[in-house]
Amino acid sequence: MSAKKSSSNTKVPKVQLNRVRLPNARELEQIGSWLTEHSLGVVFPDWTNSAWIAVFENYITDCPGYSGKVIVVVWGAGPDSVSVFTEDDGTLVLSSNHDDTCDFNSDE
Repeated sequence: MSAKKSSSNTKVPKVQLNRVRLPNARELEQIGSWLTEHSLGVVFPDWTNSAWIAVFENYITDCPGYSGKVIVVVWGAGPDSVSVFTEDDGTLVLSSNHDDTCDFNSDE
């Protein structure tokens, strides 16, 4: 029985740019600082135990727009409690927020 050869037309990318990873200590500190700055540190004093976080290091929109890091936080209130952060010159920015239980944009 012979081994099946792979097609020579099949291309495998050398680097997958759309990989997801866990946040590092600096990113966790940035999120914590953002929560404190927006008076949510009191609401979520132990927020890391009630958040699931994914980091997309090299996100690129399909058209001209944003390229860079995207951090997605799914909060413990449910899968519809989601915050999306981006970076602007190294500063964490809340880009999008959906939460049926809390309003993170209450100061705007």
